[in-house]
Formats: sequence, C-alpha cells, structure tokens
Amino acid sequence: MIPEQSIEPTQLPLPFHPRVTANLTDNERGQLRRMLAQLLLSAAGISLEAGSDEQ
Repeated sequence: MIPEQSIEPTQLPLPFHPRVTANLTDNERGQLRRMLAQLLLSAAGISLEAGSDEQ
C-alpha cells in the first residue's frame, strides 16, 4: 500500500492551484463550463452548432 503524504497547494499543477481557480464569478464559471464542453465535443468530432444530423 502506498503511504499517504501531505501535498502543499504550491505543489499542485496550475489548473488545480487555489489561486488560479478561486474567486470565479458565476458568469466566469459558466463560460469555463461552455468552453470545456466545446473542447471535449470538438475532440470527439461533434459540434454544438449542429442542431440536427447533417447529410
């Protein structure tokens, strides 16, 4: 079993660093969610703009 160790916030990668992720407004949080959704869909080859199947 791997022993548990303490991790300091400064050891975390930047996306998880408290000073980077803290103090987001609801609007900023919503924008980030939409951008992440678009990125994931883009990586999967799906477009948010395509409302129906295009043929």
